[in-house]
Amino acid sequence: MAEPAREAIARWPVECARPSDAEAIAALGANAFARGWSEASIAAELTRPDAEVWAVRAGGGISGFLLARRALDQLEVLLVAVRAAERRRGVGAALVAGALDAARLSGLRVVHLEVRASNAAAIRLYRRHGFREVGRRTRYYEGREDAVLMSLALREDPGR
Repeated sequence: MAEPAREAIARWPVECARPSDAEAIAALGANAFARGWSEASIAAELTRPDAEVWAVRAGGGISGFLLARRALDQLEVLLVAVRAAERRRGVGAALVAGALDAARLSGLRVVHLEVRASNAAAIRLYRRHGFREVGRRTRYYEGREDAVLMSLALREDPGR
């Protein structure tokens, strides 16, 4: 793990989210995304056996979360959100680093995600963690904005 990622995790400890966090995660997502997930949807994710939901807690609440799902030897990151007041302070870096550490420990081979093409800060964050652009979905968001598809190989495919 790169030194900045270690520092981010040391400053912003990442932990597994709990079912009781559904309301706070849904509220944070509603403030971060044009179309947030409902509290019921978040609660369902928190109990799925293939879901991974990590959170950073600070100041008595959740400062950020990362929601992902495992499939075979892969992890797909579905949502990452950081409270506006905590952005650009390392919370997102801690969440990504924590998720990648957990994926490696679980023996996963690759991590995928998509991000709005206009979200330059998120794209830089993912690139710092080793993600590479692997494609685009044209006009994916609201029929207007491209989605940038990114992947990170955690280990080589044994079939290669």
